[in-house]
Amino acid sequence: MKKPKNKFYTDMGFKLRQARCLNKVSQQSLGERLGVSMQTVQRYETGEIHIPSEAIHICARVLNTPVNFFYGDEATPALSNTNRVGLMVAAEIMDLPDDNVRRSIYQLARSINRAGSSQKRERESA
Repeated sequence: MKKPKNKFYTDMGFKLRQARCLNKVSQQSLGERLGVSMQTVQRYETGEIHIPSEAIHICARVLNTPVNFFYGDEATPALSNTNRVGLMVAAEIMDLPDDNVRRSIYQLARSINRAGSSQKRERESA
């Protein structure tokens, strides 16, 4: 039976992924800097395994992020579910290897958003 994930470590892993993606650092590259495999970085990011405190300090330095960001300090705002989903989508898009595909997905999302906004304005004015 699989052990349930601890919310603290799941949140910490999510923040690690967020910082890594925003800095355009691959799991492989971060793993090399930490002296662990890419799979270990994946497991950190999902909260499956705990990130050692020494690794957090290295991540903070590599990702140019304050250490307290990973620990959920009061200075770090809590994420709403909507923001969390948006950041997860953005992280997945940032992991795509092809820049043209990333641009195409962005353009598609932008078009969908504009169409939805136009329809909402039409309903409000009717």
